[in-house]
Formats: sequence, structure tokens, C-alpha cells
Amino acid sequence: MSLPKSRDLLIVSHANPEDNLVARWLTLRLANEGYRAWCDVANLLGGEIFWDEIQRLIKEETAKFLFVSSRTSNLKEGPLQELDCAKGTAKARGLKDFIIPLKIDDLPHNDVHIIIRRINSIPFAPSWPRGFAQLLDKLEEDGVPKNPNFNPAAVSMWWRNEVSATRGIIQQPDDHVSNWFPITLPELLYRHSIGRRTTGKMDLPTATLPWPAVSDSDISFVSFATAKDFGDSLGEVYFIDSTTKCKLADILAGTAHKEYPKHLSQLMRLAWENHLFRRSLPIYGMANHNACMYFKSDMVPNDKLFFDGVEGKSTWRAVVGYKTMISGKRYWHFGVTAKPVLRPEPHFVMKTHVLFSSDGKTIWSSPERLAKARRNQCKNWWNDEWRDRLLGTMAFLAVDGAIKIDVGVGRFIEIAQTSEMFQSSVSYLSPGELLNAGEDEDDEGEEEYGDDPMEDDE
Repeated sequence: MSLPKSRDLLIVSHANPEDNLVARWLTLRLANEGYRAWCDVANLLGGEIFWDEIQRLIKEETAKFLFVSSRTSNLKEGPLQELDCAKGTAKARGLKDFIIPLKIDDLPHNDVHIIIRRINSIPFAPSWPRGFAQLLDKLEEDGVPKNPNFNPAAVSMWWRNEVSATRGIIQQPDDHVSNWFPITLPELLYRHSIGRRTTGKMDLPTATLPWPAVSDSDISFVSFATAKDFGDSLGEVYFIDSTTKCKLADILAGTAHKEYPKHLSQLMRLAWENHLFRRSLPIYGMANHNACMYFKSDMVPNDKLFFDGVEGKSTWRAVVGYKTMISGKRYWHFGVTAKPVLRPEPHFVMKTHVLFSSDGKTIWSSPERLAKARRNQCKNWWNDEWRDRLLGTMAFLAVDGAIKIDVGVGRFIEIAQTSEMFQSSVSYLSPGELLNAGEDEDDEGEEEYGDDPMEDDE
């Protein structure tokens, strides 16, 4: 049953300044989703709000009272006063599930304040995004109304008013992990002119050849492989009549025939796709005809990849998971595509994707259905989750630090397991660091609980 529109406020009660970071993050995320949300460190309502007004808002306008439950908030007078007011309001107004505790740290159950000890809490430790997704499901289930004045534009306006971008710039180098993976290519390409032993149309099917090859004309094709490498694979009708060489260096320098860069890119793409096929890896054809390699359920132990992360420490990420829907389980599958790029140096741009199935194996055929599920599943994935899954996938595909692809007899394309790193001459303070400046200068050693890079939305 939906709540009346007069009760559309979500109050985020928390310990200030100890739990400011999660409270601000949560309030702005809720506002971004269209909910009228408020806390004292992310006030989108406008104007300063004092205790008497907070009491009135809790009693008259609040749909849900979100209590950030931590070791600090369970002992601090301010949050407990607000919690007591919320308890009285719920009882007097007969509001079901009015108080929703959000557990953000390792506070033992026996130490949880008696007012909320028997109320089911939503875990925000170790993953804020996972807890937030669960909270959104609860708000939708209980019919909490949204407010059109609370939207991404309002959140952006709040950030612009509260945070100075220039003040956050600091003069120190900053390293950035990219999705560019360097490659080593053979030094030569071969243009093979073909002949036909019988009369008829020249129509050699290059896709059937044992090595990556692309048609250059009706009577020729280009490959990394030599004429000898192809042997008698052209069949009884066709044969290689003559061969010319083209240096890779000339193609990259722009001095080769104008068609060669296109041929080179096509060969790189074909080599990647052939490698996936030869390794019997599952492939899904994207709308742009790129081959997306993805993980099926049980393809790797426990659907998890273990690898060395960006800091050189062993970590893991799930690459298959599921969400229980009314219709049954909806499985998600992590996948990657490879885009060949020649400049400034040859590399593959690895793009990440998430696909869906109902059985953990067979990807849905409807692009619209896939897009809708992806928006729902991945809206709370952070950059590190995409990055780590990509690094884990490359480690899974690599042997001895590289993905080695056969493109001829003794000829290979090698893709580095690790991506290019770029260094900026300046760095920046995150918005959270800027907003917290001065709030907790005397609170050295306080622990902040946030998104754990080893936690996954399954």
C-alpha cells in the first residue's frame, strides 16, 4: 500500500561527524533516485533546520526514518533523541516499518540500541551499494512516494553549490589505470594473390582459412600468415599465385597503401575472435557485431576470479551472480569485447559488459530486455568493480603475463595482461574529502566504512 503524498520525506539520522560520509552519500543517492531525502550534512530542502523543525518533520512528513546504526550512533545523544521521536511517531500514527536501521559497521547485535534491536536492519557493511540496492527495493515495496523536485539535476546543483572544483585540485602526480592493453604484432603482413584451377567466379571464403585473413580484392587477401603457412588449405580450386610483403612499421607510419590500416585492424579483431573460439569460450554477438566473451555459471570455481589487483595484492571478483525475481532467478554474466586501435601505438581497448540469462548459461535474445536488466543490476556498480572484473578476466585469459594468439606458423599477437597506466601532472581531492575538511580534524584514527572492493552484487 502506498503512503500518502504528504509523507514523502526520508530522514537520514546519523552520528555527526563520525558517520557524515555515509549519511551524505546515502542522502544524495536517494535524491538522485527521486526521493525527498534529508540529513544535516546534505540539506537539499534549503535553509537551516533546527531541532523543533526536525521533530515536526518526523511527526508530520516523514515516510521512513533511516537510522545509520553504528558504534557511535548507538551511544550518541543526538541520534538517539531523533530515534526516540521516530519510535513515538510510529506508535502514535500506526506506521508500519517506519524505522529502518542501516548497519554500517561491526556493532555486535547485543550492543544495538534497544529501540531497534528487534527491527530487521539492512546491512551497509561492507558494501554501501549493495545495502543501497536493498533499501531501494524496500522503499519501492512499501510504496514510498517520490518527489519531482528531487532528481539528478537537483543533486548536481547541490554539488556545485557546496564543492569548489578548483579548490580540490592539488599539485602532485596521479596514476590512472586505463582499459588500453598494449599488443605486440608480427613485423610483416602478406598480400596473397590467388589463382583458380578451374573456370568460374573468384570467391575464396577467407573465413574458412586456418589463419586470420581478410579479402583485399576478388583475387587477393591479406594475412599475417605466409603462403607456406596456408599449405593446401585453399582447397582443390584455389591456390596462392604470388605474395607481396608489407612492413608493419610502414602501416603505422602511414606510408603503406591506404587500405592496409583497415586490413590490420580487421586482422586484429579476427585474431581475437578466433582465439576465443579455439579456447571454447562462450561468445555473444553484440549489436555492433563485436564478439563479447562472457562467463557462464560454473565456468570458473564458485563463479569467482582470483587475481592480483592494482596494488599488487591478491583479490577476487565474482563474474556471475543472480538476483531472485518474482519469475525466478535472473543471472548476470560479466563479459568483455576487444576493439583494435592502431594509434598512438597498437593496442586493444577492452570494453566491459553485463549480460543476463534465466539459467546461468543461455543469454537472453532481446536487446531491450538486456538493457533494462543492465540498468537495474549495474546502477550501483562503482568504477573499481568494473575495473577489477576486467583485470581478473585478462588474468584468466593470459598465460605467463600475456594473451598469446596464433596468427601463423610461429607468428603471434601478444596482448599484455596488464593495461596501460597514465600519469596526470595534477591530482584532486574527492568531493567527500573536500566536504569533510574541517569537520573531523580532531578525530584522527576514526575508521570509515565504505564499499569493500571484494564485495559483489550477487
